[in-house]
Amino acid sequence: MQGMVEMLVSGVLLGAVYGLGALGISLIFGVMRILNLAHGAFMVAGGVGAWVNKKYGGYGRMVSVPAVFCLTFLSGFLLCRWGLDRSGSGAEPVNDLGDLSDYLLVTLGFTLIVDDLVARWSSQGVFSLPLETTSILFFGIPISTFKVMLFGMVVMIFGAFSLVIRVTDFGRMIRACTQDREGAVLMGISYRKISTLVFAGGCALAGLAGNFYLMLYPLRAQMAIPLTIKALLIVVLGGMGRVFHTLTAAMLLGLVEVFAGFWGSTESQVMIPYVGMLAVLLLWPEGIGHVRIRETNLVKLRHREVTD
Repeated sequence: MQGMVEMLVSGVLLGAVYGLGALGISLIFGVMRILNLAHGAFMVAGGVGAWVNKKYGGYGRMVSVPAVFCLTFLSGFLLCRWGLDRSGSGAEPVNDLGDLSDYLLVTLGFTLIVDDLVARWSSQGVFSLPLETTSILFFGIPISTFKVMLFGMVVMIFGAFSLVIRVTDFGRMIRACTQDREGAVLMGISYRKISTLVFAGGCALAGLAGNFYLMLYPLRAQMAIPLTIKALLIVVLGGMGRVFHTLTAAMLLGLVEVFAGFWGSTESQVMIPYVGMLAVLLLWPEGIGHVRIRETNLVKLRHREVTD
């Protein structure tokens, strides 16, 4: 029983970390309509930043959180301005496959650079931090205090993000650019500024996800592309632009990975994102959020027909 609870806790926490990374890639795609293949590279960079903070700075784990957020935000800002922003005014969205391929090549190139630098930094290409040993009792079952605190931080970040998007003027401008970029520009919104800040913010969320991931599991070089694929699977499964369903889909992936690693093998864990992506595209191409809405509308329609 204790082992089952520990796996559930580990799966939910791993899914929450995955969801934090997927939130950033979903935000970037919603505003800029580009696929950020460098997203996993920022997760790896965030994890390495936490490792450097602990090994060379000697600071606690939580000290690295604001530092990694600021560094990955700045890196994403510079990548967007120097690598992606070629339109001058920034008000023109991506309209053709030529522009789209340029964006993909730039982000993929950044990913390969980060992978190579991380592999050269460590002789074995593996970074890890020791887990905390303190625990609390939950119905007589010990659970890591650090994992509970980490899960609370991820939930707080999700809540703060949702609050910013729904309540603030900046969030309203982001939603306007997501729904109708041309109309937002005509209303006086600077698409270039919004897209740059969104890209940098999405990269910062990815950096935080990598920071938290290293606090749980070892991080290896060449993990950038697999992490990007997992984030894409979560976004597709949860439905684009739906924060709650993104978190739900991420926790589902985390649970499946943990249980597959316990009952299966490492190879089965590696195959899960690819098989899952194929299954989602075949069965639920619009995501579980849209499936839920469609089922709810069908029930309402049937109820209306019965009452009439």
